[in-house]
Amino acid sequence: MSKRLIKQIIYGSIFLGIIAGIFYGGFSFFSSATASCFDSKQNQNEDGVDCGGGCEPCALKNIRPIAASVELLKVNGAVTAIISLANPNITFGADDFTYSLNIYGVDGTKLASISKNSFIYPAETNRIIVEPNIKLSTDLIRKPELVITNPNWIPADQFKRPVVQTRQVKAEVSNQQITVTGLVSNLESFGIPRSNVGALAFRTMPDGSRQPIGASKTLLQDIRPFEERAFKIVFPVTEPITSKDLSIDVVVDARR
Repeated sequence: MSKRLIKQIIYGSIFLGIIAGIFYGGFSFFSSATASCFDSKQNQNEDGVDCGGGCEPCALKNIRPIAASVELLKVNGAVTAIISLANPNITFGADDFTYSLNIYGVDGTKLASISKNSFIYPAETNRIIVEPNIKLSTDLIRKPELVITNPNWIPADQFKRPVVQTRQVKAEVSNQQITVTGLVSNLESFGIPRSNVGALAFRTMPDGSRQPIGASKTLLQDIRPFEERAFKIVFPVTEPITSKDLSIDVVVDARR
């Protein structure tokens, strides 16, 4: 092999090495430049794929949505909506979210729309919201739509449920109308600014199941520490009922 050929091989190898170095450096630069919290890769000091490090916490990324269902009761030309919510997340609660209830006619026309804010505690599986006396232009309605948006998730140790109890709950039936009374006890050392107290009436069926026949709510404000406050809720029911077949649930939403 001639000296000239050897030199050509050496110079060619050096040239290829330089080109390879430039290519690798450019590839590394652009790869690192495009790394993000949305690239479906675990990089840039992330604790998991697209979470932790400089991205959102992995626990927050894996949060499951609030489950919701709605039941409508037609009473005296209006509708009462019973909204049931469940938070499947043990380590996070939502101290604020927006729920939008839309009710449509059978022809697709929107008959009513309600949009409000509420909250749900970590692992709370039976959060009940009552929206009574929704006026509609027709009773020909189809299944309602409930949409939950903008939940503000916070860790469980920062959002704890106050200890509130109900007692001496009584129900009286008169002329297809129910009056529910009782006491709400705040067992905490802090006050509760606002608390909705809901009453739900059920008919106990022969098989032991319960059929909702009416519901309503009242608002209690500024419940002082360790205070016991009386409440009274009056509402119509869908059908006549006797005290023998009647059962009542009282639900209280309370936060500090």
